[in-house]
Amino acid sequence: MPTFSDFSSLVQLGAAVGIGLSLFRAPIEGRLKALNAQLSSEIGAIDGLNSEKARQRRRKVYGIRLKANLCEQRVKKRAKPLLGALIFGAIINVLTLICFGFVADQEIDSHWFAFTIFTTVLYYPSIYLFLSILALEEIGPIQQELDEMAG
Repeated sequence: MPTFSDFSSLVQLGAAVGIGLSLFRAPIEGRLKALNAQLSSEIGAIDGLNSEKARQRRRKVYGIRLKANLCEQRVKKRAKPLLGALIFGAIINVLTLICFGFVADQEIDSHWFAFTIFTTVLYYPSIYLFLSILALEEIGPIQQELDEMAG
């Protein structure tokens, strides 16, 4: 039967993942970075052109850029509770690690086993999935509008 000490590395990993995800916000930052790069490319392509078609395209691109900036503020605001949940999970993992240190040689029971698996293996991927869905839901329509305009 496994002991509490057998799970200490898993709990350490859980704490590190929680802290890392709360700082990095990969699903959101990745989508925003790609969107902003594409917008910058579009602006660079039409900058300096003075035809009517270029002016119309410029208005569309700057309109999309405004939507993207507003979207970025909105998505970061909506993501705050999820980022707080990541930090909460990391704190739980650190406290669990401390508790496991006091009973390291004892056999782990099924309740602690389930708790450890949930807080390290299932909790963070679930939050990552929610962040990905949030990013897709908020940023996706703007990206699609830009893609359609780019043709």
